[in-house]
Amino acid sequence: MLIANALIDLARMIAKTYKSELIDDLSTTRLQQFAANVDDAQLQKMEIPKKFWSPLRKLDKYITDRNQQAHETSEDFAQLLLHEQFKEGHVFELWKDIFPLLYGAPVEEIAARKEEEDDKMLLGSL
Repeated sequence: MLIANALIDLARMIAKTYKSELIDDLSTTRLQQFAANVDDAQLQKMEIPKKFWSPLRKLDKYITDRNQQAHETSEDFAQLLLHEQFKEGHVFELWKDIFPLLYGAPVEEIAARKEEEDDKMLLGSL
């Protein structure tokens, strides 16, 4: 699910550049169709790393899984990637670069935002 959300954000970012009518369209079906048909030249021109091209084009498979777990966020995804189980492996290496691309900050900073939010909620409940 977390990967799907990141890929949806990536597809929307690309759509914003190449197909403006999808910018405000919440239909993941149309977004999936768009992502499946983005060509290599467009992705290369936007400097999207090649490792994301295949997952982007398979957005429909990720969305199917995503729809089963609907409320996780980019911060949750960042924290998951930083967990010791993933930090030293290929999963972290594959997905860490999508955070600056989509959210303007490295995975560590995005994860820290979640910790700050959790701390505020904890303090607010005291």
